[in-house]
Amino acid sequence: MANKFHVRSNSFPTASHPSTITVEEELSKLKTWEANSTSTSKSIGTGLSLLQDLYICLEGLLNMGSTQKLISNHQGEKCLEELLDGSVRILDICGITRDTMLQIKENVQALHSALRRRKGDSCIERVITEYNLFSKKMKKNAKKLITSLKQMESKFGVCPLLNQDQQLIALVRVLREVMLMNMSIFQSLLAFLAMPASKSKATK
Repeated sequence: MANKFHVRSNSFPTASHPSTITVEEELSKLKTWEANSTSTSKSIGTGLSLLQDLYICLEGLLNMGSTQKLISNHQGEKCLEELLDGSVRILDICGITRDTMLQIKENVQALHSALRRRKGDSCIERVITEYNLFSKKMKKNAKKLITSLKQMESKFGVCPLLNQDQQLIALVRVLREVMLMNMSIFQSLLAFLAMPASKSKATK
């Protein structure tokens, strides 16, 4: 089953700039993954690994002197402010998702530890109850984050690129693509976390 959270098509300029080509190559790998991805932990793990590679290349692009000068020269423009705001919101969601994954690990470890004890131990029932409550709350929160990402995605990239600086247009275009891909992958991850237990077991 292919991943349903696809990066939406857009009307961004298609011309590339030499400084963005490496990032675009990584984006191409992610788009290929996305077209063939499934709702399994292995597939999502591959997507996250590719996303990491993408951000390594993106960091190199943003650290280039020419890129920093370009951003500085156009500081305050709406398209850049939109990207900055979007980046902050994605970082927030990334942080929440990371904390959720750590909580899942802690709760699963506690559950495994309790199950290794003798049957009839009242502690086992308490830990199982706590795990079920955590799982229910976690799935609910994951669904809320998916909704937030969808709302963010629908409003993202609406700022027109009126500036005639082709380097700026190329940079903004590729940064928008990166952020949209980020939203797509995190929607897939959160959807996996929010999946009912029976389906989750079947897709691991």
